[in-house]
Amino acid sequence: MRRVSEEEHRRRLELYKRGYSDAKIAEILNLNQSTITRWRKANKLPPNHRRNGLDEETLQKFLKLYKQNLTDEEIAEIMGRRPCTIKLWRARYKLPKIKICPICGSRFKVEYRYKGGKRRYCDRCARIVYNLHTEIYFLMKSIRRDYAEIAKINPKKAQLLAYQMAEEEGANFMRFVLDGIYEKVTENLQKQKIK
Repeated sequence: MRRVSEEEHRRRLELYKRGYSDAKIAEILNLNQSTITRWRKANKLPPNHRRNGLDEETLQKFLKLYKQNLTDEEIAEIMGRRPCTIKLWRARYKLPKIKICPICGSRFKVEYRYKGGKRRYCDRCARIVYNLHTEIYFLMKSIRRDYAEIAKINPKKAQLLAYQMAEEEGANFMRFVLDGIYEKVTENLQKQKIK
């Protein structure tokens, strides 16, 4: 290793004492990282680097962006990092994930309140979706009940109704709504033909 001038040694040591990593010192001084690492080892100095790459300046920038309610992907793009790195930083400081609601586009923090609960919507939209699901559930239940009644009274009419629903709404919708009732009606019709 070539001899380092006193001034160069002082500059390196000053940056090292500020807490910069070997890579950061090398970048500032426009040197190769291995040069700084050899110099540090020769002077019996422990490494300053943080495996997560989070020095004080980077941390402040990350927290500032996080407070602006940016997602991991947006922060990663701005900081020139990968989203998984941002996720690790967020986890280290116990910061909840920020997501964008696919319905209204608002940003919200994902607090895992219940086991296995990955939220997709903000609170307001989640209530709306829940209410819609409830209404759909009872509507489907009513349709199934009415169809079952028709099937008991007149299986042929029930089968005709199922074909009509399949044409108008699509076969998948019909299968979803009737959920096995149509198959039972078809079986009943076949049994009647056998008799």
